[in-house]
Amino acid sequence: ETGDQQPSMNSFLPNSLTLGGFFEPAFTYISGPDTATQAANSSNALGINLSSEFRPDLRFVSQFLTGLVFPLQNPNGDPKGATIGLPSRREFKGIAVGTILAQGYLEYSFNRYFNLQGGTGYVPFGYALQQREPVLFLRRGGPQLSSDTNLVSPLWSGLHAYGSMAHMGSHLGYDAYTFTPVLEPKTPGYGARVWWSNPGEKRTVGFSSQTGKRAGATHGSLGTDLRLQYSPFS
Repeated sequence: ETGDQQPSMNSFLPNSLTLGGFFEPAFTYISGPDTATQAANSSNALGINLSSEFRPDLRFVSQFLTGLVFPLQNPNGDPKGATIGLPSRREFKGIAVGTILAQGYLEYSFNRYFNLQGGTGYVPFGYALQQREPVLFLRRGGPQLSSDTNLVSPLWSGLHAYGSMAHMGSHLGYDAYTFTPVLEPKTPGYGARVWWSNPGEKRTVGFSSQTGKRAGATHGSLGTDLRLQYSPFS
């Protein structure tokens, strides 16, 4: 604060800022008759979530993932591994470091029927991909759908519109979005989901689809999802 006659100094964003995320390290020890005894801090994963609400109808959401890994090469101990540049036995060797932007979008809420996001984020294809934290799914051998990008693009990119409406206690909702196919980045793909839930949201049923180019041909994926909730189970 500079003084009574001067305005007080503010932070770069004088808005509410929400901070979240996770950190998970892994320490691995291996030994055996055909393996040298080894111990390594084999993996570290850090996720930082930042969200800011500029107005009640305008907010920004982001998530950054950083990893530091000492990979276990030739994990099956195949003696032929040396022919393809791997150690002749299983061995911690090398280092891998990387950071990716998993989510980053600006959202404007017109009303409950129509909300628009611009940027990139997790696709609303069923439930698994909307809750696709790497620690919860990829690093825990979770649903195949969350790790196989040949089936479904895990991230929407460009625009994502969603909304819902109520009727006699039930709810009907939709999502529509664009995405960038990994193999055909010059042609955008399109995805959608519609869902219905009964009063109290004890039962939710959804139908999802994605369509995009792959090797010059149009490729489509379809899926259904069902969620049942009977407290305390779901």
